[in-house]
Amino acid sequence: MPDNFNKKDIKLHRCNVDLIGGMIFINFSDNPTSLSNVKRDLAEVMEMYDFENMKIAAHKTYPIAANWKVTLENYQECYHCAPSHPEYSLSHTLKVVPEKFDELQKPMESRMEACGIKNIVHDQQYEKQEEGQEQFAYGRYALYEKYKTGSKDGTPVAPLLGNLTGYDHGGSDMNIGFLTHFLIYNDHALVYVFRPTGHQTSVCDQYWLVRGDAEEGVDYDLEKLTWLWNVTTLADERIIVDNQKGINSKKYAPGPLSDMEYLLDKLYDWYLGELEKAKTN
Repeated sequence: MPDNFNKKDIKLHRCNVDLIGGMIFINFSDNPTSLSNVKRDLAEVMEMYDFENMKIAAHKTYPIAANWKVTLENYQECYHCAPSHPEYSLSHTLKVVPEKFDELQKPMESRMEACGIKNIVHDQQYEKQEEGQEQFAYGRYALYEKYKTGSKDGTPVAPLLGNLTGYDHGGSDMNIGFLTHFLIYNDHALVYVFRPTGHQTSVCDQYWLVRGDAEEGVDYDLEKLTWLWNVTTLADERIIVDNQKGINSKKYAPGPLSDMEYLLDKLYDWYLGELEKAKTN
């Protein structure tokens, strides 16, 4: 570069960057929503699992021939889980109807404290977002008793995260914004980043995280670590693409949602509200 080089001459745009639990969040908006509430309210969660010292063990990219909103809808409900994801449904209780769900949580809840897991709940997803603040949510739910973690047979696939001392047979759902979602087991975590790439194309980037000092081939096996969510995401891809084909049909008409798809109603209300805000800005 010449001695008189000035970065302003390149005409690059400014980019908003922030850090949460060692992860870099980027927002290209000229008027980005704040992450201050997220950083404050999720500080205990980040410390509990020691996100600062996790590392990426694996990363896979799943191109999906569907609009990003169709892709995101699929992730927001588990009405389809039992018939469409037999591997996932063996271990995860989200497939059950609401009246049975609470009873299944009790064994996990009785073990959480002894395992070093705090019973933290942030349920402000979509409908309770504060003005100017990014929306987020966090909560924990049980696996079936046979399963200690999200693996093929329920046995651990990596060392315990952070300062955890055992397995409560549960997993935590978390999201920061509406396109970045987390699933945190006791021994590993997954991050899903959904990206629009075109009018009828999108991508799901999936990251498997383990504690930073874990060694591949010694402390974890990549095939065992990634098996469950690779097979589940491939099945989701097929479902999503079929949904997009249905929407594209000239005979398409929307139908009612089931009680298990309650989060979609919240997502729609939030998204339509954001569109209204955009019109006035």
